[in-house]
Amino acid sequence: MKTSYLAPSRLASLFSGLPMEQVFKEISLEDCPPEVLAAVDGCFESGRVERILVGRASRRPCFFVEVALAENRVSKLQISEDGELLSRVDGMGKSDLPRTVKSAMTDFLNAGARFDAADRVFTPDHEEFHIELDLGDNLDLHLFLDDRGVLLRQHEVGDF
Repeated sequence: MKTSYLAPSRLASLFSGLPMEQVFKEISLEDCPPEVLAAVDGCFESGRVERILVGRASRRPCFFVEVALAENRVSKLQISEDGELLSRVDGMGKSDLPRTVKSAMTDFLNAGARFDAADRVFTPDHEEFHIELDLGDNLDLHLFLDDRGVLLRQHEVGDF
């Protein structure tokens, strides 16, 4: 078994900003509780579990499950120990984005930004799209949009 140390900012972007501790332990599929596996099965018709980490979020045990899907897509799930889905992050291509989200990116793309990546983030309370645009000169622009294409927030990040 392996212990992973993950940057809190990386986890925040992957798991929608829930407070996290930094130490996670990788476990095997066989060691994963049946409630967690049932939640994973309920999310997908097909896919392969690539990695399971156990840690704590909001002071309670939770599991972070990475699932490989068709067409080189990846989904990341955050699941409580009793099988409640806390968040789901699905990697998306530009062509997979809703029309409203694509439309919201148009001005940035027309100004010279280049599409890098997108994630659809689901929590029990909301759905967001996290878009990463390359601005050049080692600078990325991260856009956070709702499903109607409304800009919720944005920030620039060095891309080193």
